[in-house]
Amino acid sequence: MKKDWSNYGVVALLPFLFVIIVYATEAFTRTSFFVCDQNERNCESIPGHIWKVLRIDSDTRTSSISDLTETNAERKVVALRYSGRMIWFFFEEIFLYVCIGSLGIASVLISQLVPQRRIMWAFGVIALSLSFIVGLFFYSHPQIHMAIFLAIFVKAITPDLPAISDITNRLNSLGNAALFALLIAICATLLPSQDESIDASSAAGLKGLSTRMKYLRIILYTGTILLVTAILLKKSIYEWSLAYIYPQDDAMETARNFVASLLTLDGSFYTLVLAAAYFPAALVLQRRSQVLVGLSLDETEQEVKLKEYGMNFSLKESLPRILAILGPLLTGPVAEFLTGKFF
Repeated sequence: MKKDWSNYGVVALLPFLFVIIVYATEAFTRTSFFVCDQNERNCESIPGHIWKVLRIDSDTRTSSISDLTETNAERKVVALRYSGRMIWFFFEEIFLYVCIGSLGIASVLISQLVPQRRIMWAFGVIALSLSFIVGLFFYSHPQIHMAIFLAIFVKAITPDLPAISDITNRLNSLGNAALFALLIAICATLLPSQDESIDASSAAGLKGLSTRMKYLRIILYTGTILLVTAILLKKSIYEWSLAYIYPQDDAMETARNFVASLLTLDGSFYTLVLAAAYFPAALVLQRRSQVLVGLSLDETEQEVKLKEYGMNFSLKESLPRILAILGPLLTGPVAEFLTGKFF
């Protein structure tokens, strides 16, 4: 019997390895965007300028009311900018993990789904290579995927973090590469298999289709996590940019409404992307199972057989997938609206 990778002793080091990676990434991120370097070429150090936000009580003894009001307003603005940067680099870190994980999951599933086992790992490498080309294309054409950000960065965030435009371009390009890899994996689930030509009484064909459907759901949930974190990262950038808006109630409210519209637009588009990728593939796999079962069973037995292998359609069982597809749309302003409405 072939030994599975999970039975090797080296896997005992996986938790330790992943924790070390998290700590190392967090240390790099904090050094780059929180503490910053000593000469502050990249950004202004938050710990080094913490007293721009915090106020000592002794200041009130020697300051007039007008001076105090002006100082408090300035501190509020600085606090909003520092908070925006901290929230951004947290979601930037999470998004990076999700992108790398998505690329890994896509390459592994593609390798598992390729009929020719001798060259299965080659297909995984090819998928990663194509994804890299897609990411490189988007990186070289930032106006395609970050036109709004480029306009925002002209007057906001860049003074505090000069590299924000390049970092956002890199992350967006990596996200598009990961999404493309998942799309290739979905297409791989539809590759014909020899098991599907076997008589349904052997159950090999249905078992193979059931496995493909499970892989398809894994890809869907992975894509949902990827696009939801993308929305959260975009939201953090938009919220950060609001700290540069003229501090007036009308101006701030107008900006917030515009940001909410942008997030709703992006969330709707991402939901359409998930629906366009998942539903046709699920329909094809379900139709194959119906044809395979229909070879030897009547209608009632067909339904029982399809349910046994998880290939039937029901609203109750499909609800998690529907919510996953709606995930990007439900993230951001829609979630805030529902929270404020019912909680």
